[in-house]
Amino acid sequence: MAKDRMMNEVVDRLPEPVKDAADKVVAKVAEVAPEVKETADRMVAKVAEATPDSVKETADKVAEKVAEVTPDSVKQAADKVADEARRHPGIAIAAGLAALLVVRRLFRRKR
Repeated sequence: MAKDRMMNEVVDRLPEPVKDAADKVVAKVAEVAPEVKETADRMVAKVAEATPDSVKETADKVAEKVAEVTPDSVKQAADKVADEARRHPGIAIAAGLAALLVVRRLFRRKR
């Protein structure tokens, strides 16, 4: 509750052009979110179908090794990010979709 109030106070202090731009981003994210989700689901399904079991087992082993050698500070930072994402899933989703839009735009410009 206190964090939400603080977030609202920060947003209230933003200049109108920034608020307008944020509203446009939120609207665009809401517009393309179903398309992005559908595309991501299709890609995940294709990868899952095409990945042999031996590769999956190797990936699991690599993940275990990475977990073993990852410094505690990095693990703690990742845990904090995950906790914030759980507390504010809308913000996490919006940030992820905004990042996808930027990447998508960058790839389209290169064509």
